[in-house]
Amino acid sequence: MYQSITLTNVINFYFSLMKGLSLKLSFSIVLLLAITSMSYAQIVGPGGVEGSSIWYNQEDEQSLIANHHSFDLLTFENELSSHHTALEKATTYFFVLKPNFKSTTGASFMKLGHVEIFDDRIEYGNHSKPITFADNEPTIFTVVSPPPKRYGRRVPTEVSIKDSSLFEIAEVVLFEDRLPRFDIHKVNTYLALKYSITITQNTESIWRNYHKADSSLYWSEVIDRLYSKTVIGLGNSEDEAFTQTQTTTSSGAFMQLSLDTPVALGQMPRVIVDEDASLVLSERNPFEILNNPCAFTTSATNPMIHWKLKLHNWSSQAQHLYIRADLPSGKLADSLFLTDGNNFWHLPKTIIGNRVEYKVYFDMLNNDLHYFFVEQKDNNPCIKKVLRDDSQGLAVDNASTPGSAWSLETQSLKTGVIISETTTASTLSRGMDEGQHIVTLRDANGDIISQDVVRILAQEEPGGMTVQPDIHLFPVPAKSGQEVNLLVSNLPSTSSIRLVVVDASGRIVEDQSMHHQEQLEWRHRFEIPGMYQFILYQDQFVYSLRVVVIQ
Repeated sequence: MYQSITLTNVINFYFSLMKGLSLKLSFSIVLLLAITSMSYAQIVGPGGVEGSSIWYNQEDEQSLIANHHSFDLLTFENELSSHHTALEKATTYFFVLKPNFKSTTGASFMKLGHVEIFDDRIEYGNHSKPITFADNEPTIFTVVSPPPKRYGRRVPTEVSIKDSSLFEIAEVVLFEDRLPRFDIHKVNTYLALKYSITITQNTESIWRNYHKADSSLYWSEVIDRLYSKTVIGLGNSEDEAFTQTQTTTSSGAFMQLSLDTPVALGQMPRVIVDEDASLVLSERNPFEILNNPCAFTTSATNPMIHWKLKLHNWSSQAQHLYIRADLPSGKLADSLFLTDGNNFWHLPKTIIGNRVEYKVYFDMLNNDLHYFFVEQKDNNPCIKKVLRDDSQGLAVDNASTPGSAWSLETQSLKTGVIISETTTASTLSRGMDEGQHIVTLRDANGDIISQDVVRILAQEEPGGMTVQPDIHLFPVPAKSGQEVNLLVSNLPSTSSIRLVVVDASGRIVEDQSMHHQEQLEWRHRFEIPGMYQFILYQDQFVYSLRVVVIQ
């Protein structure tokens, strides 16, 4: 594939003129570039995936999906109807759709090439796939359909809008090639982050990650899985023509992120964000807090208490991040703080109508750390009764349940390793690796007693405390058929070890006992893609870590 400096300059020039051109003219330019760039070099692509033959995301309607306008269907139909070759060769399709109906009738919305979208199904070739829509919630649909064989006289591929009232549509991407699943997922990540459509509930756990164009992660199923209810973000990536300085949730509770100056929805603040810089805000899964009245909060009167923030390679002229949310139904908590598990920063708030606005200062944040929103600077009183940070480790006093079995569980926010230790004693001490950890106390039934985030600053293990072992899985992610290596050292005892490996459904794929070794090594090839969990049992300790195997 040839490089083309001229085309790059044209694309950059186009984006700089977008706001000064009429909507119709700007649409013609973007469609022309998307189709003719195949003849030169594909400089940008959704998700960083090259080769899109049609990439349409023009905004010229008042309806919004997240912070972005939907496009005019009549213009779309007229412009694409003459591009039969690109449509005939199209194999992989992506659509961002928002339903305008509450009940289905089997009505046809749009026919594009080999694909026809109805309000209850998608038909492609000789296949029909049922679909369901939550009321007014946008969805990403991906279709992989090999072009049908043609015999006899050639008939132009159809482009037609059947009933434009059924859906709002924000983006359409077509590829001639049958994309591999990993590339499909990168395109879906781009669409998910742009339109605030959370994909962490995917039935296949390996496709819940948010992959950047360079295959690193915005959001990780291994690290961030507790915060999987909602994922939204801001950032800039020229590799995929993605620049977002304001966004809002497209379903669920209202949440808006803005850099420096909040503007009307459908617009973007004029602020420079450097290449490959991004920030992600994610919301805690409510399932994990049902039996945990103390987790990260002492009341339910603050809309931010179940969210966390993480910066990735952040560099921008923006000085502040503004966060707007709906006021809670009860009394709003007096204060909100941001914590990394060691430091606390007060967040100023302003009431604007029926919403509350918080201001986060970027000069107090660092890349690659997780920041949690809490209501009290002294942290959760429920936590303080049971946890004490000893600089280089944890000392836990659970005297409130004397004689009962309970467990101390820590999850590293760097590796994802979970260590669980069960005891009936009233106290436990444990050395901790440097970094951030979610610390959870559970009762004999596994229900949460208390939970907190702790950041360990020291690099040396404290004397007299149980040392934390080193557990590593690599490569991460792994490809099917590739050898996965488990390396374990520094175990706290010399007892024998039981290793169990389970797949995403809980089926045991490996179960073996091993004698203790100073450095334990184990290798395995996973032929089937999926999410696998490694569990090590030794005495009262349980160590677990997940690995993703992709195609």
